[in-house]
Amino acid sequence: MNRIQVGNDLKNDEIDHFDSPINYFLVSLISILYGIEYTEAVMADKGGRSPSCEKCIHSIQNAISYLNKTSTREEVQKFFTDFCSTLELPERIFCIPYVKKYFPRIVAAVNKIVNPLVWCQSWGSCVKSVNLKQLKNIFEILSRKPFIEQNQRK
Repeated sequence: MNRIQVGNDLKNDEIDHFDSPINYFLVSLISILYGIEYTEAVMADKGGRSPSCEKCIHSIQNAISYLNKTSTREEVQKFFTDFCSTLELPERIFCIPYVKKYFPRIVAAVNKIVNPLVWCQSWGSCVKSVNLKQLKNIFEILSRKPFIEQNQRK
């Protein structure tokens, strides 16, 4: 499996070059969490969503479907672990532990709040949305020790 390098040089026309929908989703997610901005925002025009924005929505929908239906838990955990290992410290320390044990809760949380149709609005882009703040909050909650200890007792 190819490892993904996260960087600020990702452009919208490169989305098709990922080897699976989850790759695009994860690059987007990690970029959001660590403040990496795309050099070309996917903006919607005043008349509605642009073709690039529709492409973004479709990619996110595919990634969520991929997470829930086409991969075993072990395969996705391995992907996340490999993906985390491409990050620099301290991001790697933050990334790997909860992925191994709490991936199902993460997927459920993401699925609950992420509505791909609102990721591309006339006021924003695929990587700028109120939902993304909620998503970041969920990852922060999941990484807190009391949350982890509480769920280990269940």
